[in-house]
Amino acid sequence: EHFSSTVNREWLSAESPLGVIAQYTSFTGRMTAPPDWVHDGAIVALARPLQESLLIVDELEAAGAALSAVWNQTWSGINQTYIGEQVLWNWAQSESDHPQWAAWVSELDATGIKTLCYLNPMLLDVSDRDPQPARNLYAEAAQGRYFVENAESETLVFPLTAFEVSLLDLTNPDGRQWMKSVIQDELINKAGCSGWMVDFAEAFPFEASLYSEEDPEKHHNQY
Repeated sequence: EHFSSTVNREWLSAESPLGVIAQYTSFTGRMTAPPDWVHDGAIVALARPLQESLLIVDELEAAGAALSAVWNQTWSGINQTYIGEQVLWNWAQSESDHPQWAAWVSELDATGIKTLCYLNPMLLDVSDRDPQPARNLYAEAAQGRYFVENAESETLVFPLTAFEVSLLDLTNPDGRQWMKSVIQDELINKAGCSGWMVDFAEAFPFEASLYSEEDPEKHHNQY
């Protein structure tokens, strides 16, 4: 489905599928090659209590499985909703939900297994959480006006899954720099994440008002 009366297109041709891929990626850009350790074994998702996941790792290795990393999406905390156990969308390492996180990461690392985490460009206001997280990233982003806004220049709040969130405006250079610092400080330095899944950018709303003043319909796919 195309919401326009015109469309621009370009054609690529080559003598092999690999040749087409080479041409296509020369046009779109190529991702950086992943680090060598991703080839050392399986990446296993274990969204469960940390000590329980270590036992599973031991069982897998005892059975001869090679593991390169363990992925844990609740590193930032657990949000209990009517759906069940969800991720707390406040991208700061949770001391209350995972007090043994640092030791867990170190134990995995001692056996050559990396820790992978989760991240998306939306934030949940955690001001009503008990206990309070060390950082409320929603409040920080709101103060800096780093969120996508509505037509009235107010932070756009919209429901997603079982709660309401706001979306980072990635056309705002100060907001981008702030988010980079969050990733560096929280995911890399504090949580020890060697990589992360990035998610949910498709939720960018068409009613958005952007720092760059771009048309949100045209910016949606770029976002």
